[in-house]
Order: sequence, then structure tokens, then C-alpha cells
Amino acid sequence: MKLSEIKGIGPKTEVLLNKIGIRDFDDLVTHYPFRYEVLKRSDIKEVSEEEKVIIDGKIESIPILIRFKGNLNKLNIRLATKSGTVGVSIFNRAFLKPNLKIGTNIIAVGKYDKKRNILTASEIKFGSLSNKETIEPIYHTTSGITGKVLASYINNALLKYGNDVMDNIPKYLLDKYKFNNKKTDLNIVHNPPDFNKLKESMIRLKYEELFEFTFKINYLKEQNKKNDVGIKRECDRASLDEIIKSLPFKLTDDQKNALDEIIGDLSSNHKMNRLLQGDVGCGKTAVSIIASYKAVKSGYQVAIMAPTAILAKQHLENFRKMLEQFNKNCELLVSGITKKQKEDILENLKNGQIDILIGTHALLE
Repeated sequence: MKLSEIKGIGPKTEVLLNKIGIRDFDDLVTHYPFRYEVLKRSDIKEVSEEEKVIIDGKIESIPILIRFKGNLNKLNIRLATKSGTVGVSIFNRAFLKPNLKIGTNIIAVGKYDKKRNILTASEIKFGSLSNKETIEPIYHTTSGITGKVLASYINNALLKYGNDVMDNIPKYLLDKYKFNNKKTDLNIVHNPPDFNKLKESMIRLKYEELFEFTFKINYLKEQNKKNDVGIKRECDRASLDEIIKSLPFKLTDDQKNALDEIIGDLSSNHKMNRLLQGDVGCGKTAVSIIASYKAVKSGYQVAIMAPTAILAKQHLENFRKMLEQFNKNCELLVSGITKKQKEDILENLKNGQIDILIGTHALLE
């Protein structure tokens, strides 16, 4: 659905929304708040000096605008609140002056000076606080669109076209986890009645994002199985058993399982896309070395890329230590080496004299 079909959005507004990545109905209703602000009337008699204060009331004086050097300015008004009259000052909001008329209800957020009976506001909102706690969504916006205006576009879209929201969680999972429909949770996230319901709705929407991601990954994996575009790396199992037996420790069951899956992929004609995940010191490097040895024994060279030069050097030491008895040549390529060293490494790599090249992003240069 086009943005132009939503009430209040014209061509100029559409251009502004495009700047923050909103290009259609789905983008709009899934432009979630990046945080929430709790609006609750403060008792100024009990607040501390550094505590954030929220008060509301009616303006009872004409706003006074004071200008300073460097285009700085300050607005001063008197606000009649339930706790009495309070002075409110706010800096660099001269554009608010025409709207701050006597009798106008406003909400002021800032820090209160008890001695001077003045609240230095960081923000002024128009309206009044309810007696209940209000949760206000805060959005990423752009110049020309306020959070309040953006929220109105989102609510207009959900009100009129909410039934068109695509729910990608299967019904059996909605029933299993007792999830609301997506329209309900979108309404709650953009207009939270309380934090408990907000938390439940956020969990459901995050679950859907994870479900979609997992679904796409599994789909790509299935498609990958159908495409015989990988390179089979064949070598006898005895060679792998030889390096495994040479280790100064026994592989754990998890290492064995991970290795079996990796070797299975390398031996097939399908591409391998794997993430070997584990805690620090759990033995990921050992699995990587054995897998690299498998590729080398199959007649190929191996590149190992590390995020830092220090880690690359540590890997080089570990690879050389485990593979030195098998006459496999491991070298290091990082940005800190000399031009002559780099030229020699690249020449040896080209001639097949290097089996495993370990480095940083310099490998890609």
C-alpha cells in the first residue's frame, strides 16, 4: 500500500518519510519507537535538585522572550499548576512563543529549582496530564516531522488499514504461545496502555522477526542443497584420524559433532555456510585447524581471516604448532609487514608453497 493513500500524507510528507526509511504502509506501522517516556505528574514539593520533573497547568502570563548573543534565546512564562504557580524557562524555543497564549494547557519537563521556584524545561508539550501514568512513544524522526505527527500517521494507518497487516506467524504457533494477532500488538506498541502489555507485544513482534529470519535462512539452505556448485574436497579419513590422534588432548563430543558436520560439508559438492560458535577456550580453533588440514590434504589452499593482527599472530602460532609435524606451511599476511615480505608471500602463495595463509582484512586487498 502506498503512503499517499494514508490520511494526512501528501507528496512533501512522503519525501520526508522516505528519508527515515519509510516507503510504504508496512514500513510505517513497523517504524517502532526507539524508547518510551513515562509521563506522570511530579510533586514538586518532594523532588530533589537533579531529579527530572514533569508538571502541567495553564499559562497565566504573556511569555517573555529574552535574546542573547549567538542566536541564543530564552522563554519565560508563569504556569498555574495544582501545586501552585511555577516559573518555567526554556532555552532556544522562540518559535513556541505564538502558541504559548494565556489559558493554554501545557506539560513542562525539566529540573526544578525550589529556592527560585523555577523549572528549567528541556521540553514543552501541549495538553494536560491525566491522573494515570502515561507511556509516550519516542520515534526517530527527521526535520519537518515531529514525533507527534509521525504517531498520528501510524495510528491513522492502523485505524483504516490495520486489517491488511500481514501476519507471518503460523496459526499453530500463535495458539501455542498465546500470541495476539499482529494488528493488536502493533496498536499496543505504538499506544502502550501499560508496561506489562507492552512487554508482551514486543516479545511477540520480536518473535515474528526471528521466525521470518529463520525461515529465510532455512529456505536458502534448502536451495543450496539443490545447487551442485560446491567443490568436493576428498581425502582419506585416516589422514584426519592421524592429526586428531596427534593432539595433546581428546576432542569433546561437541567438537567431534561439529567436525563431522564440517567434514561432511567439505566432502560434498554443496557450498558450506556455517557458524562455529562457542565460549572462549572451548576448542573452536582446534576444529578449524583440522578442517583446514582436510582442505589442504584435498589439494587446496586455505585462508584464515582474523579481526586483528594480534589474533592473526596467535592463530599462526597455533596452526604451526599443530601442523609442523605434517609439513604444512603456514604464513602470516597483515598490513604491518614490509612490501618485500608481502611480495614474497604472494609469490609463494601463487606457486603453491603456502598451504594456509592467516591474516587480517589485508587478505582481501
